[in-house]
Amino acid sequence: MKLPSRFASILFSLIVSLTMSCIVAGISTFSTISFSNDFFMSWIVAWGKSWPIAFPILLTVVPMARKLVNVFLDPSSRFEPIIFALFVSIMMTFVISGVSTHSAISFSKGFIASWMSAWGMSWVVTYPIQLIVLPMAQKLVSICVLPPDFPNQSPHA
Repeated sequence: MKLPSRFASILFSLIVSLTMSCIVAGISTFSTISFSNDFFMSWIVAWGKSWPIAFPILLTVVPMARKLVNVFLDPSSRFEPIIFALFVSIMMTFVISGVSTHSAISFSKGFIASWMSAWGMSWVVTYPIQLIVLPMAQKLVSICVLPPDFPNQSPHA
């Protein structure tokens, strides 16, 4: 059974936000506390705090990034996925690294420096990963969701 097409953007954002928040939370946690005894627990806590923020933000960032890309490029351009991943990764790593850094060290002295360091490291790692994850997420959504022009079927038909 496939989901109605109206769920496509939600499923896409769910897949991408889970992936990005996990990776960025791990990098941000490592950036702030290194591999201490508390690293894995701190990573999971940071991921748990950042995903509920990342998911709704991604629901709004994806359409904005698509519009922004369309301003600069033809949607059928071979560079569209690269620029789209660039915009999404910059916006999302900024937010997730901030939440994850706060989760690890609160608003202590050096928070901004730690956050910016975590953001830089997170973006460098997640941008190439997004070049792989975004198309995979789109493929998974296309498998799980009915096409938009698919006729509505009654459950009793």
